[in-house]
Amino acid sequence: MIRTASEINLASILDGYSKEIRQELDRVKDEVAKDAANELKRTSPKDTGRYAKSWAVQKQGKADVVYNRGHGQLTHLLENGHALRNGGRSKAIPHIAPVDEQVKKKLETELKKAIEGAG
Repeated sequence: MIRTASEINLASILDGYSKEIRQELDRVKDEVAKDAANELKRTSPKDTGRYAKSWAVQKQGKADVVYNRGHGQLTHLLENGHALRNGGRSKAIPHIAPVDEQVKKKLETELKKAIEGAG
């Protein structure tokens, strides 16, 4: 099949548009992940402060993963509560789920803005 000049021009325009969108989506994704880590640092329980300061962002493939360096084993215990040595249960301190909900909403709105603004 022979492509006309207008088809080639349209293909290059669409290719440039998709690259622009991909770059903008990556920027938004990185920004939202950093904001999530900062929010977790702010809202995490603070006994010594080491747990709260340990939130970080790491790239894994195309994904940005927010995780707790060095204290990852505590995240579910603090978030959901746990059994105590002397019997009973510790109080749950939900600090990850609220940030997760915020991040989902923010990511959705920022991605929509990025896609609409790329046109």
